[in-house]
Amino acid sequence: MIAPVLTTDRLTLRPFALADFEAFAALHLAERARLGWTIDSRDEAGQLFLAMAGEWALRGVGMWALERTDTGEFIGHAGFHHPLTEPEGELGWAVVAEAEGQGFAHDAALAARAWRYANGTTAPVSRMDARNVRSIALAERLGAQLEKRVEFAPDAVALHYRHPKEAA
Repeated sequence: MIAPVLTTDRLTLRPFALADFEAFAALHLAERARLGWTIDSRDEAGQLFLAMAGEWALRGVGMWALERTDTGEFIGHAGFHHPLTEPEGELGWAVVAEAEGQGFAHDAALAARAWRYANGTTAPVSRMDARNVRSIALAERLGAQLEKRVEFAPDAVALHYRHPKEAA
């Protein structure tokens, strides 16, 4: 399966394109992105990029590239990621620094979650590093409730949020 194209007033959620890689790598190599997972090289960023793009083919769900409708610029990604080591997938998001605080992640998460509700999943989860205050605030703004705290490394805690069972 290839990611379907979704649109909001300001965004196009679309499949990743190779042209997105430089901006994607910069997003994940930035110091501000070093919460929860650490990408240390362009090669690791490339592996993540290909994994996110390929998850659609293997699971029928995955991440979308976020493109500003007004500029055509890649500004991040949002959607679902289901690691092989986790019992369920998660709704996640990441935007470039220049796009933070403008509601793009919120718009994208709402669109992705609505698509997932319409395609058979209820009550998705979001996992984030406990230090990631912006993502925590967004999860709560989306109506997600803290379900549990999980230590994943020395001095590192992940928060596991559960989204509402249906679209609000």
